[in-house]
Amino acid sequence: RGPDPEFVPTMLQYAVGITSGSIMHYAVAKFMEIPAVGQLLLADTAMAGVLGRLKFPPDIHYVLYDSTNMSDVLKYVRSPGNRAHVTQMRAAGQKVIMQYHTTRARAQNINSVALKAGI
Repeated sequence: RGPDPEFVPTMLQYAVGITSGSIMHYAVAKFMEIPAVGQLLLADTAMAGVLGRLKFPPDIHYVLYDSTNMSDVLKYVRSPGNRAHVTQMRAAGQKVIMQYHTTRARAQNINSVALKAGI
């Protein structure tokens, strides 16, 4: 399942999507939907470990923020001098989604694990 098709045009108007894992620190669909449409994911620092396990290292595929640095993060991603890095992170995040987090990719991974286990 991907982003809501009715909401994608709205998402495409923006280069950045901001989300958090709430108090549960759980990577809900929005963590995949934001980079899937090519937006730069801004995620709260509590999610760094979860996102790392999903093949998302910070400052390569997304940017971390917290209550003390949100203003600086927004200045960074909006600065024309950082446009190349932001564009690179947007593309890298989208690539990881397409490579590892589509239904097809996950099904292939499950199949591979099952075959290795002799199932």
